[in-house]
Amino acid sequence: MNYDISRTAMKPSHIEMAVNMELDADNPTFIWGSPGIGKSAVVKAVAESRFLDLIDLRALLLDPVDLRGIPSTDDGVTRWLPPAFLPRDGEGVIFLDELNAAPPMVAAALYGLVLDRELGEYRLPDGWSIIAAGNNETDMAVTNRMPTPLANRFAHYEMVADVNDWTAWAASAGLDKRVIAFVNWRPELIHKFDPRSGSKAFASPRSWEMVSKKLGAGIPDAILTPAIAGTVGKEAASEFIGFMPIFDRLPDIRKVLTDPDNFDIPANAAEIGYAIAANIGSFADASNIDNVVKVADRLGDTYSDEFAVLAVRMATNKDKRLLETSAVTEFLANNASLMF
Repeated sequence: MNYDISRTAMKPSHIEMAVNMELDADNPTFIWGSPGIGKSAVVKAVAESRFLDLIDLRALLLDPVDLRGIPSTDDGVTRWLPPAFLPRDGEGVIFLDELNAAPPMVAAALYGLVLDRELGEYRLPDGWSIIAAGNNETDMAVTNRMPTPLANRFAHYEMVADVNDWTAWAASAGLDKRVIAFVNWRPELIHKFDPRSGSKAFASPRSWEMVSKKLGAGIPDAILTPAIAGTVGKEAASEFIGFMPIFDRLPDIRKVLTDPDNFDIPANAAEIGYAIAANIGSFADASNIDNVVKVADRLGDTYSDEFAVLAVRMATNKDKRLLETSAVTEFLANNASLMF
């Protein structure tokens, strides 16, 4: 096997694999990445998959006394009463979010907890692990340079946004199909953040989810542009608003699935192909999955294989049981390198 040592940034699904590995090895882990790409979502997913409790602490908001607790006297001896948010039993993960934004005194207080599993007289119970996350210093977020002794106590991973990972999550979470189709059509807008631009709004996995929620709640036409621009930035908003009417030109997906061999696919309108691929998953079930795959194959033949993969991914993320059907099994065998 050949290893590419130049590739260190990892997509969310690979970060999840790495965090699971570090938990098995009982190593504290630090996830680095730009704002809004889903670092905390990865930690939550790992904890849920392992049936672990999760304590989410915002290190930026902590004070050293919050961690060590307050003193009390017992027979003339001063003892420290640890805070209630630190666990006494069970199994779980303590997630120290925005750790590199914590004040230096808080970072110093965390030394013992991260490596020695102790804070004064408090000891972290067996079965509990520590994961931390923070924004890159180059992102101009609120950060402090992490002290070398603390940094050396973690295994460090850099996370970047990934369209395929985000699409799988977005489909299972029920995000608006127009948002999913657009991001797949313009994958570079899954995360477009320039800290030098001065813009308060920028495209990210988090902000596209916000756009989906706004569309679901209903945005009055009079404020459509500022409402979306205020979430993903002016450039991404302009393109997305121009993309939205494409859904009005889509063929009736139910009719397409009834006769998948004969509906018209415009050869020079890739944006419509993405819209069909993203839309078809919401109609997929065990009774029509064969025709869903036929439509996917036609999209692949007309445009490229990524269109076919998007259609099948949308269907199977809606209903995982479709992965067991013969049509999907055959499709996966022919497109495994693109699906995973």
